[in-house]
Amino acid sequence: MSKTYNQNEHIANTTFASVYLLYVNKVKKKDLTKEELLDFS
Repeated sequence: MSKTYNQNEHIANTTFASVYLLYVNKVKKKDLTKEELLDFS
């Protein structure tokens, strides 16, 4: 299998919950709160 196929497969299998937790941690590092993150939506 090609590298691109494996990357696409990995992205397709990624759950929203895992991405959300990473995003929350990134927002906290920028001194924003979880509530401020939700306000951006």
